[in-house]
Amino acid sequence: MSQKNAPITTGTLEVASFSMPISVECSPFEASFHLLAYGVDSSVNVLRRTSDVPRHVAPDDRRGPGCAIELFQFDRVTGFIAPSRVLTMAWSPRTICPISDAEESSVSTRLELCVACDDRFVYHYCVSETGRKQVQLLEQPEYVNDIAFRPAESEGGVCFHVALVGDHRTAQLWNLETKQLVDTIFLGSPGVSVRLSAHAPNTLFVAEQCGAIKFIDIRSKVIQNSVFAKETPLTSADWNTRNPSWFGASVGQKWALWNLDPRIGVPHHTAFGPPNSACSNRFRWSLTHQNLFSTICAPSNVSIWDYNHQSKRLYAAPQEAQAIGGLSWMQDAACLVAGDSRNLAFTLIA
Repeated sequence: MSQKNAPITTGTLEVASFSMPISVECSPFEASFHLLAYGVDSSVNVLRRTSDVPRHVAPDDRRGPGCAIELFQFDRVTGFIAPSRVLTMAWSPRTICPISDAEESSVSTRLELCVACDDRFVYHYCVSETGRKQVQLLEQPEYVNDIAFRPAESEGGVCFHVALVGDHRTAQLWNLETKQLVDTIFLGSPGVSVRLSAHAPNTLFVAEQCGAIKFIDIRSKVIQNSVFAKETPLTSADWNTRNPSWFGASVGQKWALWNLDPRIGVPHHTAFGPPNSACSNRFRWSLTHQNLFSTICAPSNVSIWDYNHQSKRLYAAPQEAQAIGGLSWMQDAACLVAGDSRNLAFTLIA
């Protein structure tokens, strides 16, 4: 369904930090949909949303536009010390957390995520009823650009929990229980994005800086499908969780979309965005609406697009917002969260 005329409300949540939230991640999993993590220069903080998604407030409401976001209520659940600047992070599907304090006696809490920092280490954080741990995985030869948890295990498949890509030109599969590197897949250029889907648990989605996007069989390491973007560099890509036939990327100064044609089983290019429609390493599909995606456009402002109306932005943040510190969509609402100065900026599409 198109969101072309849907009302849009914006607002901010100030965070207790003197630096911009560099990485922002809403949990994409149903058991922890209300959790949000953001990383700054030396810490990762976890917030729990304790309120429902707010209704849209009309612009002529006497309380003023944007007040719908004020109805979001968050509690700080915990925080982790990061030894250096946080670059990227990912939530584990094993994370579970009660929505409110009243549920804590009946729901076991487990918070689990992986974080890559600019010291070239990847850290595995876990908090559960049995204790709290921080595990440092093997130091990487170059920076890690993206991390993805495996959303589902497959019988007879490779036993791993996370995949990561980086400037080391490999995709690595890690088992967090044994803290061992399970497998390495070599790439032709630095890896910028990696995804794993519950729809295809043995398929690895990898995007490379040279413009290549590959669907790789984890067991055989055979490339099932691939495309090469006409423009470079490719700085970010994402696989649509609502409709796995779709994937997109930021390439050069534009966004690009592809669709896996079910009739012939190969991807075909669908559309390029207008000039300066994606000028940074951020491209994210909505987790609730298969047609919505977000980019960061020149000069560093967040934009939301509807692929049913590709020639026009659905929403563009004010240039003064300078929201360049990460993008993430909520799991249960068409609400985009971004790092903005010392705030988390929210854009809600009703």
